[in-house]
Amino acid sequence: MVKSSWQRVENDARQWLAAVSGTAAPRPLSPAALRQAFSYFDKDGSGRIRLVELEAALQTLGVAGVDVATCCDAARAGHGGIAGGAGAGEDAGPWEMDLVQFSRLYERSVVRFESTHARQLELAFAAFDLDGDGAVTHAELLEGLARVATAPLDERRVARVLADLDANGDGLISVAELDSYCRRQYRAWLEEATARVDDCVAQ
Repeated sequence: MVKSSWQRVENDARQWLAAVSGTAAPRPLSPAALRQAFSYFDKDGSGRIRLVELEAALQTLGVAGVDVATCCDAARAGHGGIAGGAGAGEDAGPWEMDLVQFSRLYERSVVRFESTHARQLELAFAAFDLDGDGAVTHAELLEGLARVATAPLDERRVARVLADLDANGDGLISVAELDSYCRRQYRAWLEEATARVDDCVAQ
């Protein structure tokens, strides 16, 4: 909270690099944080990150020995590949990527850290599993949410979350259901951000 806005943008850019280069387990970035990270690399505000901008940002961030361009190129195949790049054909244009590609590349890169995320999820689940029986009841979840909430809970919203979490309707929430719910929410979060960008580009 005490960091300057520019420091937060720098941190978001570092988190994106950590995920894409595989140098560290990343923390989840919100769509807003991804847009900020993108703006850090997109120095000329063109809406596309060029290779020279990416390399300059690496130097500014003090990240040495990381060939991010190659990491990006390795993930080009399918759903919105990055233009140009090492190994691309002679007809390909210069290496560059837009915000949609930037966000999707981050989302795919995060998947590589499954074991770390699984452990974090287990710890979060344990905080709600008050009796340690391996399942969270609706009452336990409500009690846990009330314990960490900084404002009164919106009962209708909590009811919707409970219904989404309890996929099989047995009144118990498993760690697998929590994992599935978190993945759906994060994916929707990112897709909403990239859809807004697609709409702007279309207009």
